[in-house]
Amino acid sequence: MSKPISVIVIGGSHAGLAISQKLLRQTSRAAITLINPSDEYYFNIAAPRFIVKPKSLPQSKYFYSIPEAFREYPAGAFAFVKGLVTKIDYSSKSVSVVFSVGSGPAIATSFVFDYLVIASGSTTPATLGQAGVRLPFKATAFEDTRQAIYQGQEMLKLAKRIVIGGAGPLGVELAGELAEAEGSKKITSENGTITPTAEKWLTLFGCLVWFFKGKDFLTYEAPKFLRGQMR
Repeated sequence: MSKPISVIVIGGSHAGLAISQKLLRQTSRAAITLINPSDEYYFNIAAPRFIVKPKSLPQSKYFYSIPEAFREYPAGAFAFVKGLVTKIDYSSKSVSVVFSVGSGPAIATSFVFDYLVIASGSTTPATLGQAGVRLPFKATAFEDTRQAIYQGQEMLKLAKRIVIGGAGPLGVELAGELAEAEGSKKITSENGTITPTAEKWLTLFGCLVWFFKGKDFLTYEAPKFLRGQMR
């Protein structure tokens, strides 16, 4: 019997889970190792709703066990590693991983691969909370997504005026959810372009749709709003 082909998948979100499942179903030759900081899959597509309206969805509807989703596969076909990849060495075809065992110190180890899939996603100043309120529309880099969700929910609940930068699908949905939520809040959607339908419905819900051109943008500086120039 030929040696299994070692495939390491970094990232346990949509892409990482999908490619792991597809490989396992299409070939018996692959031995998949999925590495992710959390053992839970975060269904972030629903985030605009439950971050704004905490009672709209129970956590069981947007957090799912990753190991449980792969329990149907035989031993040796799939392994889940709860850890953080800190280095990729292409010359030795290995990855360095740091993980914790209980309350003890972090442990570093390495895994070799024949093929590597990088599905860890990306981060921006916004997702890290460096350019405004931190709202976890993506899973956090470590296992603190639940806490980040709670903090975001509390911030939005207490806010009186909210400015949303961008009017893409996420910005429009977030503005609509905020406008529909209980409580009195002033919602401003700041954007360069927006579809007529989205503008119509946001305005109908009482949102102020504010357009900017070029490098003009709106920044918040408590307790007032200032217009600035991007640098």
